[in-house]
This record gives sequence, structure tokens and C-alpha cells, in this order.
Amino acid sequence: MLETISCTLAESTIHSSCLWLEITKKTALKNLEQSAQRLSDLKALGVRVIVENSGDAAELLGSHNPISADALKLNSASIQNIMSLRSEPLAQEEIIKGAHDLKIRIIAEGVENMEQLRFLRSHQCDEILGNFFSRPISAAELEQILKNEVSH
Repeated sequence: MLETISCTLAESTIHSSCLWLEITKKTALKNLEQSAQRLSDLKALGVRVIVENSGDAAELLGSHNPISADALKLNSASIQNIMSLRSEPLAQEEIIKGAHDLKIRIIAEGVENMEQLRFLRSHQCDEILGNFFSRPISAAELEQILKNEVSH
């Protein structure tokens, strides 16, 4: 995989920092040492790494975790898990602040309502996406939207 990515980057006009690869937490933790080494090798090329989390975000932020990510993607289940900690405001802040302290971006996926949006904004979430902003659209629909924007 590393050789393929390296060759592709060398043959293309894409700068390595523009390439983000996403790995699920489950996959990363399956063979932790091997995953950590492969991700480290990719980062040495300049490729950015996103770890998609499906559950306890704090688990990925522990000092014992050798996975070095540029971003942590919180899916809708993770967002619900964090928001359910409202009775423990420090726990909420620690998850996002802990990522930021480690220079890890937080990407929230699956945001469905204003309450989630306000919560994530108030905790300085770096990127927020979901049906609250737009339902998934096809490439053809996106092309049409962009054409309409240019003509107006």
C-alpha cells in the first residue's frame, strides 16, 4: 500500500498533504503495532490520517495509544455518546480538548440538528458535516449546483 501511494503521488500533481486517508478505529486496533507503523510511514510521506471513531473517543486519545492521527472523525453514535455526558461537562470538554491538545482535528459526521451543531461549535469542533447541512448528493447533482452558483 505504501509503495502504491508513494508512486501515485510521485506521478500526480497532488501534494501529499492534500491526501487524507481514513481508517476505522476497529481496523487500527485490530493489529495495533502494524497499523501504527503503516500510518507512521504514510505520515512520513506527508499523507494525513483520519481515524473514524465509532464509540468511545477517549479511548483513541490515551497516551498509551501509538496511533498517530491528524484527525479524529466522530460519527453520529460518537456525537450522541459525547452529548449524553452533559451531566459531566468536564468529560465532554476533555474529549475534544484532549484531541486539540494533541494537535488532532475533530471532524463531526452525521450532524442532524441544531442542538448538535451548537454543542459542537461551542466545543470548537474543527469540521462539521451531516444532513443538517445537506443530504448526500450525487456527483451530477453537485455539478449542477456548482454550475448554478457560477451563473448567478
